[in-house]
Amino acid sequence: MIGKYGQIIINDKKTLLKEITTMLPYTTIHLIGPSGSGKTSLVESLINIKELEIDELKIVRLQGVSSEDFRLPVVKTLKKNFSFEEERKVVELINMGIFQEILDNPDKKYLVFFDELLRAEASITPLLFGLLERRINGIKAPNMLVMCSSNYGDEYISNFDFSDSALRRRQIFIEYKPSKDDILDFMKENRYNDILISAISDMKIEEIISHGDTSLELEQDTQLGSWSLLNDRWKKLKIETFKAGRLDISKYGEYFFSSKTKKKFLNNLTLLEQLDDID
Repeated sequence: MIGKYGQIIINDKKTLLKEITTMLPYTTIHLIGPSGSGKTSLVESLINIKELEIDELKIVRLQGVSSEDFRLPVVKTLKKNFSFEEERKVVELINMGIFQEILDNPDKKYLVFFDELLRAEASITPLLFGLLERRINGIKAPNMLVMCSSNYGDEYISNFDFSDSALRRRQIFIEYKPSKDDILDFMKENRYNDILISAISDMKIEEIISHGDTSLELEQDTQLGSWSLLNDRWKKLKIETFKAGRLDISKYGEYFFSSKTKKKFLNNLTLLEQLDDID
């Protein structure tokens, strides 16, 4: 399926990972979609794909970055080892440091992920063109794979022209719309709270993730990150019953969700609590 921006739309995670595994060794891949739809989490999972042979993932956030020295805030470094543990780094500004590291280690394969590419200052476009072609200061870097991500649509700020032919011909654009099964599989694989998983199992995808449909100016929208935050909260609070989950969402659900999602989630928790009492 082709979207309005010429992007390929993929709704299945397995298909998406297959396409990325096939194409990434040869070209830059640009993931687009609403914020909170799991783009960054998906890129982080690529370090586990044996065929890509990625040794290290560099996540670089481009929001607000200008061409001055091309200083990029590194958000996170993931180093591959036998247990795939994460090494989290404090946000720091670097002056081309990661790119020199890539050139200095030709036997080590890197994936550089430019997050929120379209929100960078337009002045860095000439620098980005080289990187999108896997060149550093004009030098070909065969040990560097490149991916980008951006939000799109009228509600998002963009400093680039999405239809710019020079920008488009250096990468392929894929929009990932996660299915409910993908989300549930992700939650189960990452051992999310059982009460949480049970309560969203019959929710529609637009109830699990909603964007741009909130009626109040400051009302929280619902993203995949919202569920992750709630899962962390429930682990800390040791929420182990539907009643405890219902009481927590009744008081604090607005911290995480749109009114539509909170209402459906709360109704499910109430129903499951009643069924649990009957049993």
